Amino acid sequence: RAISYWGNSGGLLRNINISNVGGATMNISAGIFIEDSRPLIEDLNISTCDNGIYVLHRTDDIVTRPVFRRATIGDSQYTGIMLTKVDRFNFSTYMMARFHDIDVYGTGGPNSSSPGIAFASIFLNTSGAWIENADIHDNAVNGIKLYMTDPSTTIVNATVTRSGKPLGGTNDMAGVFSRSSNNGGASLQNLEVSESPGPGIFVSKGSISGSNWHSHDNGGQGLSVSELFPHVDDLLLANNGLSGLRVYDSKQVWFSNLTTRSNGFSAPSPQTGTGMVFVKSNDLMAAGNVVQCVDCTSENDNWGAIRVENSVDLRFVDLTVRDPVLAAGQSAIVMDDSNMNWQGWIEIEGAEIYTNTTTGTPALQLDDVDVRINGMNIHGSNGGIDWTGRSLTSSLSNSTLVGNNCLTISDVPKLESWGLDLSGCSGNFAISSSDVNLTDFVQGSVALVITGSSYIRAISSSVTIPVMPPGATFDEMWYVDLWTVNQHGHGLPYSAVNVSFSQIESDFSFTMPYGGNQLLGPFVGQRHTITGASPVTTISTDCSYDNTSGSTGPDSLTQDLAYHLCTITLVNQPPLIIWDEPLNNTVTSSGAEIWFNASNSWDLDNDPITWNWISDIDGDAYSFCGGFGNGVVHGDLLVN
Repeated sequence: RAISYWGNSGGLLRNINISNVGGATMNISAGIFIEDSRPLIEDLNISTCDNGIYVLHRTDDIVTRPVFRRATIGDSQYTGIMLTKVDRFNFSTYMMARFHDIDVYGTGGPNSSSPGIAFASIFLNTSGAWIENADIHDNAVNGIKLYMTDPSTTIVNATVTRSGKPLGGTNDMAGVFSRSSNNGGASLQNLEVSESPGPGIFVSKGSISGSNWHSHDNGGQGLSVSELFPHVDDLLLANNGLSGLRVYDSKQVWFSNLTTRSNGFSAPSPQTGTGMVFVKSNDLMAAGNVVQCVDCTSENDNWGAIRVENSVDLRFVDLTVRDPVLAAGQSAIVMDDSNMNWQGWIEIEGAEIYTNTTTGTPALQLDDVDVRINGMNIHGSNGGIDWTGRSLTSSLSNSTLVGNNCLTISDVPKLESWGLDLSGCSGNFAISSSDVNLTDFVQGSVALVITGSSYIRAISSSVTIPVMPPGATFDEMWYVDLWTVNQHGHGLPYSAVNVSFSQIESDFSFTMPYGGNQLLGPFVGQRHTITGASPVTTISTDCSYDNTSGSTGPDSLTQDLAYHLCTITLVNQPPLIIWDEPLNNTVTSSGAEIWFNASNSWDLDNDPITWNWISDIDGDAYSFCGGFGNGVVHGDLLVN
C-alpha cells in the first residue's frame, strides 16, 4: 500500500500521485487503504493499482468516514473504489465515506495489471457513502456496483459511460448494478448511464430511490428492474438496444415522469424490445403493492409502446403513446394475462394514444385480461381495441376511439361503460358472449354486431338496434329524475312514494330524502331478443305527504324522464325549521357568547317567516336582547 490509515486516525493529505501498487498475497493491496479512520485527502491521482481506494470498517465504536476531493483513479485491477466492512450483518445506517469530484476509468481494462478479473469500478459492499460529481467511464466491469446498501448511500451527479463486462450475465454487463438493498435503498440523483454492453441500469431485490435518470444508447435495456421496490421520478430511457424499461416480478413500484424513446431496434421480438415491458408485476392483488407509472410516455419505440404479461395491480396514470414502430404488424399496447393464476385488474387512468397500425390491427390488444380504463383517447389509423376478458368486472369510460372495427369485446364477464364515444369509428362494434352496460354511449355510424349469449344494456343512449342472435338480450334503459312537490313547486321532505311499471321491472316503494328528489333507475324501456321487441314500458307514480296524495303517469320509458313531477296539492303548512346553532347538548360557560341561528328555515307555501327565540330561564328575545329597534327578531342572533 502506498498510504494506509487505521486505528481511528485522521489528517489532511494533498497533491498525491500513486501508481503501480499491487501484487500482495497476504493482505489487501491498494493505492490508499483506510480502516476505522477519517482523513481528508484532496487532489489525488492513482493509476495501475490492484485497488485504487479501499475503505474497510472494522470497529463499530469508531467512526470510519474518510473524505476524498478531486480524485482520479485509473486502470485498477480489481476495483477503483471499494467500500466494505467486516461485519456485513450490521445494517446500522451510518455513512462510511465521502467522494467529491472523482474520475474513475479503466477498471479491469487492457491497461490494468491483469485485465478481465475486476469486480467493479466503484463497489459499495454492505456499506454507505456519499458520492458527488463522479465521472465513471471506460471500465470492463460495472461502473457502479451496490450490494446491501441502504439510505446511508447517496449518489449525486454521476455519469457512467462505456462500463460493464462485454460478456456475462445481466448484472455483470450493466453500467450500474444494485442488489439486495435495505430500508428503502440507496438514493441516486442526476444519474446518466450510456454505452453499456448490457442494461444501462439493473436493479434487483430490495428497493432504491432517485430522480433524473438518463439511460441511453446501451446494448440492453435502459432500466431493468427485478424483484425490487423502486421509487424514481424523471426518467429518460432512450436509444437502448432492448426495451427502455423492463419490470419483472416486482411490487410497490413507483415511476413518474418517465419517457422511453426509440428503444428496441436491436431486439429480436416484442418480448424484449417493446418500450415498456412488465412481467409478473404484480402477480397478486394486495393493498399497497401497486405497480404504478404516472405521467409516462413512449415515443417511437420499436415493437410497440407497452407490453404486459401475467400482471395485475398495475396502474398507468396520464399515459402518452406516440408513434411506436410496428413494422411486424403488432399492436401499440399488448396485455396478456392468459397464464395468470390470480385475479386482478390493470388500470389506465387517462391516456392519449397516437398510433397507426397495419390494416385491421388494433391499437390495444387485451388478451384474457381484466382492465379498468378511464379517459383514454385513441388517435390515428388503427383498429381500436380488441379485448378478451377474464373473470372480473372491467370498465371503459370517458373514452374516444377511432378506426375501422374499433372495438371488439369477447368473453368479458361484465363491462361497465359510460361516456364511450365511437362517433369517429367505421365498420363494426362487435360484442361476443359478454355482459355490457353502455351508459351515455355515442354510437355514430358504427354498426353494433352481437354474437353469443350476450346481455347488452344501452342506458341513457340512443342506439341502433342490431340483429339479435339466439341467447342474446338487448335492453334500452332510462333514468327517471323524480320529484315530489306541492302546488308551489317545492320538494316535499320525506314524502312516501310508490312506483309501478307496466312490465319487466318490479314495483317498489321508498321514502324521499329531505329535498324531495331522487334519481331512479335505470329501468328497462324496451327489451329486444331474437323474437323481436317488447312493448314500451310505462311508469306510474303515487306519492303522499301529510295525509294528502298525488300521482303521475303512466309515462312511456323511451328517454330519460327529467324533472318528473308527482304533485300534491296541500293545505297551508307550518314552516320547516332548520336549527343550525347552537347544537343540541352544547355546554358553555356562564356569560359566554352564543350564536342562535335558524336562518335557513323555509316555508312550503312561500309565506313570510318570523322568528322569536324563547328561553325557559330568561323569557323571549325581547327580554334578553332588548328588541331590535323596529321590533324585528332575526333568524340568527349573537347573544352575550
